[in-house]
Parts: sequence; C-alpha cells; structure tokens
Amino acid sequence: MKRTYLRIGLLQLLAGLLFSFNVGAPTSIPSTTLEQETSIQLAPDKLPEHVAIIMDGNGRWATKQGKPRVFGHQNAIQSVKEVVEGCAELGIPYLTLYAFSTENWERPQAEVAYLMQLISTTIDNELEELIQKNVRIHFIGDLARLPQRCQASIQKARQASQHNQGLQLTIALSYSGRWDLLEATKAIAQAVKDGNLAPQAN
Repeated sequence: MKRTYLRIGLLQLLAGLLFSFNVGAPTSIPSTTLEQETSIQLAPDKLPEHVAIIMDGNGRWATKQGKPRVFGHQNAIQSVKEVVEGCAELGIPYLTLYAFSTENWERPQAEVAYLMQLISTTIDNELEELIQKNVRIHFIGDLARLPQRCQASIQKARQASQHNQGLQLTIALSYSGRWDLLEATKAIAQAVKDGNLAPQAN
C-alpha cells in the first residue's frame, strides 16, 4: 500500500490532537520516516468523527517558491488526494474541505477563472477513482454562483456517488459564514413549517 509523507503528517496531527491533554499547549511529535509510519498506532475509538481543512495559502506558498500562484493551486490537488486517501484508510467517516470562499471571488479574474476550471477538471478526473473507493461526495455553499461547467461536474459527482457508504467527503465552494447562517435559518424555518420543530417562547 502506498505510503506518503503527507499521510504521515495526518497521522502525526491526529496523534498530537489525541495525546496533548493541555489545550493550547505545544505538542512535541518526533520526526517520522516512511519505515516508522507503520509503527504509529491510534486507537480507533479515539479518532475524530470529522476532519475539516481550510485550504488556504497555496498561492502564497507558490510565490515564496518564486512560482506563479496557479502553481500552488496545481500542487494542492495532490495534497487533497492524499488527505482523502488517508482519512479513508484511517476510517474517519467525515472530511470537509473548505476550498473556495466568497472572498476568493475578489481575486484577479484570471486566477478565479483558472480555479473554476481546475475545480471542474479535478472533479471530472478523480470521480471514477472516488467512486471505486466508496466515497460519497457532497457540496455546500452558494453553488448557483459557480460557472455552469462547475455546476454540471458537481451534479454528476453527487449523482454518481449518492449510494456510496464510505468516507463522506464534503467540498465547500463559494462558502461564507453569512451563507452558513442563512442556510441554518432556512432549515430551521422549514422544520417548523413541516411540524418537525416546535417554536418555543421564552
């Protein structure tokens, strides 16, 4: 089975979260080699149910390498693939990737256009493998704002993976705190309308 340094990093991150009892205290985790990875043991009952990652800093990382910002976005795809594989391998049931916020629409038009193309192409290219790995794919955010090609790729991925029972992968696109609050309010209002939630007066 393929092992990568990123998967080791995921294991180390979880180990640090699970075995650091003082919140906010620095956790010292020894460096790990590929050969040592198999010795890392985490109790299944202590693994988190949900891992969420904000995908930020790819452009800045590329700039520091003397590369164009799109270079960072391209390289992030491999990182995403390995995190998905790592979570599935560890048996973590839920993974959320915050990939593109509403603030990202303010980036240069050429960069936004490239990101939209990259998102759509990646979904299309990786879909078959994700289906084979029993991953169910969800999308949240103001998806109506995305280009039609992206929306078509999203709909295809949703339909193709709807019966999968493995890792539940949620990708947040055009998301914001305001959008989250609005959707939560709408869901509560609908639940009250359907009689599934009774409003209570103070």
